[in-house]
This record gives sequence, structure tokens and C-alpha cells, in this order.
Amino acid sequence: MIKRIIFRLAAVSTDKYLHFICGLVIAQVVAQLLDRRLAWWATSALGFLAAVVAGIAKEYYDKKHGELPECQDALATALGGLLGILLLSL
Repeated sequence: MIKRIIFRLAAVSTDKYLHFICGLVIAQVVAQLLDRRLAWWATSALGFLAAVVAGIAKEYYDKKHGELPECQDALATALGGLLGILLLSL
């Protein structure tokens, strides 16, 4: 079972990991900056939303500059944002 998980993780490109980490950082930074001003649920929602918007904006930027936009990149950024918010709520 562990071997299967490791092989699946190894098959993911490095680019997806970078998108994931960026989404995590964006969500946590936004949520931390808004922490004292809003309720916890609002900071979590805005942090996650910021990560989603950043992922979509990056793919839009790629498309406008001749690179291939990938939905998986935007999804990896959003999933990183989700994990970032979940880690803050622990």
C-alpha cells in the first residue's frame, strides 16, 4: 500500500508540487493577515478564495503569454490553499 502511494506521488510533476505549495502559502498569508479583523470562517474562506483566484490567474497568464494552461495546475493551487486553511484551523 505504501509503495503504491509513493509511486503515485513520484508520478506527479514538480510543477504541480510548486503550485500546491504556492496555494498553501497564499491561503495562509491571507488568512493570517485578516485574522484579527474578521471571524475565523471569513478568514478561511477568503484565504482559500485567494488561492483559487491565484491559480486561475496564473493559468490565464500562461495562456496570454503563449504557454499551455493546465487545469491540473489551478487545481493543485486550490488544493494547496485548502490544506493551508485546514492547517490553520488545527
